[in-house]
Amino acid sequence: MGEKCKVSSFSDLGTKRRRSVETVYVTSLPDKSNGTLILLADGFDNDINSNLISKLVCENFISQYSSLELIKPTKEALSDIFYSLQEFVLHKGTFFSSPHLKAAFMAILVWDNRLLIGHVGNISSFYLKKGPNAELTRLTKLRRNQTIEEIPALGMKGGLDLEIFDMATSLGDKLFILTDGITNVIPEEEILSYIRKFPNASFPKTIVNHANELETEDNTSAVTVEFGSSAPVSAPIESKKSKPMPVKKEKPVPAAKPKSTTTQKNRPSVLFIGWILLILLVAMALWQGYPRLQSWVSSLTSRETPVPITQVPPVEEPIKQPVPKDVEVLFQVNPTNTWIQVVSGKLDQITDTDIRLYESHGESDKAILKAGEYTVYAQFDGYIPKISHFTLSEDKLNDTVAITLEKKPTPPPVPKPTPVKPTPPPVKPPVVTPKPPILPPPSPVVKEWSIAVTSQPTGAKIYINNQFLGMFTPATLKFKPGTYLVTVSKAGYKDMSRTVVFTTTAPTSKTIHFTLEKKTAFIPGHLLCFYLTSGEAI
Repeated sequence: MGEKCKVSSFSDLGTKRRRSVETVYVTSLPDKSNGTLILLADGFDNDINSNLISKLVCENFISQYSSLELIKPTKEALSDIFYSLQEFVLHKGTFFSSPHLKAAFMAILVWDNRLLIGHVGNISSFYLKKGPNAELTRLTKLRRNQTIEEIPALGMKGGLDLEIFDMATSLGDKLFILTDGITNVIPEEEILSYIRKFPNASFPKTIVNHANELETEDNTSAVTVEFGSSAPVSAPIESKKSKPMPVKKEKPVPAAKPKSTTTQKNRPSVLFIGWILLILLVAMALWQGYPRLQSWVSSLTSRETPVPITQVPPVEEPIKQPVPKDVEVLFQVNPTNTWIQVVSGKLDQITDTDIRLYESHGESDKAILKAGEYTVYAQFDGYIPKISHFTLSEDKLNDTVAITLEKKPTPPPVPKPTPVKPTPPPVKPPVVTPKPPILPPPSPVVKEWSIAVTSQPTGAKIYINNQFLGMFTPATLKFKPGTYLVTVSKAGYKDMSRTVVFTTTAPTSKTIHFTLEKKTAFIPGHLLCFYLTSGEAI
């Protein structure tokens, strides 16, 4: 049997109610060790990309670990995955046009009374060892005095400052994890006092609420992990066979001697005295023993029938949890080409650890989601970003979610200053200006050709020579004579590219069309995470 541990967590968005939330995954280790995997990621900056990168990092970790097909965790495998995640975040920063995209990340692997932790960033961890002195130590480095630019995290250029801890666990030991939204407003001494005062499942919610009272401006997450081993299975008890009792041989009884005549004469008086004593003894026994007799009889009637040792205890059948139904959702977004993202749960009550994402550029599109609570993010240049919630009921097979963004207010025009008439300068004698040299006639202006770029389905990003122009299909672009690489990209479809050449002669076709092919979706195995409670984790 593997290590058994109890995980408690709580998260909040902070006083600013930022859109970027922290992600917590709790699931089984994808190997043969029968252990537990806990992941915690926190994207930097306050935009939708930092919210997305924290979830992508967790899912990418699980995918890479599963592909290794390990028997049990190793430090070498954990280190290799972290360096691969570093390249993954750098690539996503370029893809999202977010060069400062970074993420703090911690992976906790528990199995067979062992603990392996990998960490990059500013997530703090403390270990409480059970004992008479309750020894409490900090594991990760203190990064409280460092700025966001100085904190080493996934996506930071110039190297990876990776921390790995490999240690043994004991029954009753506990691990406490805190994000920077808590450690930036609560001193280290006060955090240690909170751990000693609340060393149980109430610690995460208590310290997150205290950080909110101090008006923390960042997201907050706290996790408690309590370690405990499974009890050993006792050996079956064998019933002992009773041995036959030895038979005692009776000794021969000697023949009775003839009684004397004197003894026979006194026999009636002796019998009378014996009967009197017997009656007294019986009366005394009834007087003293009747209550005890009653209690003994009642104990016999109330005693349960013993279960034979060889009887097998009944096996309880597991409770089958209802599986939420699939609902077809139609998203109608105004204006079109708006970037939307859907995550499960409400921002103030995220407890689902299996976060399902849906992304789109805002055109009317359909998605298949499970019945439950969801949060949708919408963002478009020139419009006010919007966060809203919607609920999918099992009673409906189809539902429509309408999202309308409001334009940002136009700033008032700046009044032009009243021109001041300058004082005319004194009149000077005219200066003879030499005639300019005769220049050759200007070369003819190079023509531009208006070409339409379309795709099926619409809403794909348009890249020209691997540069994103901020436009989506369908769109009309102007091309000067030359050679161009036109690429279109859409979430859930394979990217397509085409090389086109334009000359001074009008092109025969005014349209470049792409028919996109859908990708095969990857759904990671059994996931538990909190986007956490009242809280999110995620």
